[in-house]
Amino acid sequence: MRYVISFLFMILAVGLAQAQDATPLDDRGYLQSLIEDNLSTEDTLVRIEGFNGSLFAASSIDQLTVADVDGVWLTMTGLKLDWSRAALLSRRLEVTELSVQNIVLDRLPPGKSAPPSAEAKPFKLPELPVEVDIKKIDAAAIALGPSILGTAATLSLDGSAILSGGAGKVDFQANRIDGPTGTFRIAAGYSNETQVLDLDILLDEAPDGIAAHILKLEGRPAVRLAIAGSAPLSEFEATLDLQRDAVRRVSGQVTLASVPDDPAVENQTDRPPARKFSASLSGDVAPLFAPALTPFFGDSIALSVDGLRLPDGRVRISSLSAETAALRLGGTLDLAANGLPERFELSGRIAGAPGEVLMLPLPGLSTSLTSAEISARFDAATGDAWQASATVQNFTRDGLSISTAVLNADGTIATSGTREVSANLGFAASGIDHTNADLARAMGTQLSGLAVFDWTE
Repeated sequence: MRYVISFLFMILAVGLAQAQDATPLDDRGYLQSLIEDNLSTEDTLVRIEGFNGSLFAASSIDQLTVADVDGVWLTMTGLKLDWSRAALLSRRLEVTELSVQNIVLDRLPPGKSAPPSAEAKPFKLPELPVEVDIKKIDAAAIALGPSILGTAATLSLDGSAILSGGAGKVDFQANRIDGPTGTFRIAAGYSNETQVLDLDILLDEAPDGIAAHILKLEGRPAVRLAIAGSAPLSEFEATLDLQRDAVRRVSGQVTLASVPDDPAVENQTDRPPARKFSASLSGDVAPLFAPALTPFFGDSIALSVDGLRLPDGRVRISSLSAETAALRLGGTLDLAANGLPERFELSGRIAGAPGEVLMLPLPGLSTSLTSAEISARFDAATGDAWQASATVQNFTRDGLSISTAVLNADGTIATSGTREVSANLGFAASGIDHTNADLARAMGTQLSGLAVFDWTE
């Protein structure tokens, strides 16, 4: 719907300009070119067919396509916009209906990486010169290609949105219409003045649904995920509830809390406050996955993180931990505003009963081991050197087996001035074998090596 919304706001800009001008824009060829030129970018080509109506009342487009160098990735047909030009005189963008009959999204366009943000900015909704009131947003059918969600799916969508005076509300619901029933809903509201966030997210699917496929849940069960919270950002808490076949499997909370300004620091009015954040999730997830993974998860897992986001963009994670029957992982992390670490410490171990082979919950082919250990350390306050090591025992995957694998790494991280990272990676493996005899002979039983890399911003 992004291009539909962009189309709407482009019309708003033209409408606001023309509201002061008695000369109408009735040339459909001109309007079509105007829409295409304003929606296209250097990497994206937008083309429309069959523009009907005018920019100042009901209008429609038979087809809109969006393409990149690899071809068309988005096609929308039967677009309809019904809005009130007269409402602009009262400083309102009033849309009765913004609808699309069919949307075909074959794939997602390549993303662009963005540089890390520096100093954090206070979160605010835009305060437009007009009130935006979209009473109905509707898409009868949205066909998603298998590369997007891992399986092809067709959804319907309806909703509404309003933005006025720095406060906004959205309410959208999508329903699956081509397979097992599923409902996906998000209702959210926020006010710049009160800083109150209302959040209500729901995913509720019958067996063999999209989420069960994405997560590869054993037996493809019915899944229900609910996330909800309503409070000022200075003391916000959201609860999470995940169910399988109507039985709760994971629950927890995510919290945000503002930290009072330091009275010794001047000019803090244009910056957000320091904000604490934490998350804690626990439950019995083993029934969600294949029985072979039960020794790894056990009957209880616990995940937690506690941290602080500073006004200058730095992030400090004071505690990070993950525990299952076989896994113990913990650490800390401080990130500079430029995205590089200023400090980290990580240690972890995977091990079951002595000699027990553990299947790992990794995507793709079956992967197992008997034990693994990892550690890493860096502190810019004592120097720019970092170290890490890892040891794995009795690793197997896709016919490959390794009795012992050891990785030792060290290097430097420059966190001030020009960003620079260097690494020296030494590895050694013994007891190597493969079910394919030719591969086994080619690899031999031992392997060692060294890799070196340097990166400068």
